[in-house]
Amino acid sequence: MIFVSLIVFCLHERLCAQNPSELDLFPSQAGKIDEFFRILDEKKPDSKEAFDFLLSGSPLMKIQDAAKIKDNMVQKTNELWRISSQSWVPERIDAQLIGKDVLIMRYLYKSDVIPVVWYFTFYRSPSKSETVLPSLNPWNCIGVRYDTNLEVFLNNNNLERTKSF
Repeated sequence: MIFVSLIVFCLHERLCAQNPSELDLFPSQAGKIDEFFRILDEKKPDSKEAFDFLLSGSPLMKIQDAAKIKDNMVQKTNELWRISSQSWVPERIDAQLIGKDVLIMRYLYKSDVIPVVWYFTFYRSPSKSETVLPSLNPWNCIGVRYDTNLEVFLNNNNLERTKSF
């Protein structure tokens, strides 16, 4: 009985350690977002360089209207500096894995006036030999948006009210 309990405990601990809400499981993506915010703060009021960094290598940049999409992101983000030109401080909130290959990370970006919720979506395409194991392909940022409505934290599934680019 003790042996079975130990196995169940170990399995539970292993599954809990792999909980996708734990931000430490995604150091590469978190590092990229941290660098995005660093560049954003350093280069404001122009956020173009931060988006160039974040979206480098992204399949989004291969679509026909990529330049327009990125310009729209830059323009909308530059509007934040009208709210507050002071330093903004990012805070990691959570990460959620959808299936094996989609990751959404949320950050709170705080100024002296208001906080803003940022969503970063990463995707890795499945490998041809993939069955049960996760893909070994790289994660790419395929979406980024922010929201000034903090009520989204009351319901984690409420993504409709966000400002999409």
